[in-house]
Amino acid sequence: MSEDTSNNSNINRLELALWLIDRHDKLREITANRAAMVLSADALLLTGIIFILDRILSVENYFPNLFTRILFLLSIGITILLIVLSILFAISGITGPRKSSRLILGSRVKERLFFNARDTLEHFDNSSSLEESFIISSKEEQLSYALGELYTIQYLYLLRYQILRKAILLFLISFFTLVLAISSILIIL
Repeated sequence: MSEDTSNNSNINRLELALWLIDRHDKLREITANRAAMVLSADALLLTGIIFILDRILSVENYFPNLFTRILFLLSIGITILLIVLSILFAISGITGPRKSSRLILGSRVKERLFFNARDTLEHFDNSSSLEESFIISSKEEQLSYALGELYTIQYLYLLRYQILRKAILLFLISFFTLVLAISSILIIL
């Protein structure tokens, strides 16, 4: 294989790696939007709970017996707890894992010069040294840095997505505990 063919192949691989990095940035945006939807649903559910509590607790002696009152308040308490947990997970899904990628991935992360702000700023003292190093770096080195960043963002995306799935699950469970609370009220009627 000639050097020109090899160089073109590395350029194509680098372009593909850059496209994949861009794609994962868009996936991270989609995940943040989904987490925002979960937060909105949590807010609506919490608003419904406050409305129900206001209506029911404002009526004196609404519950005919202690068991019904305890069942209702326990269901509402569990629902609120689950909503709070869902909110925390959804916020964590938006912001991402709290630890840096180096702490999470350890030695599995290659150096990601030019593609990762922290690695770049830790390695270069000023923009002139960054520019000089970028100009003299080979396509193979750039591809290696890009793939190191790609691995990192794919791993962190997976963590964000798993966190978001937990937020959705907690929301769904909280919705069903609210249904249980409402059904305990309907039993009375």
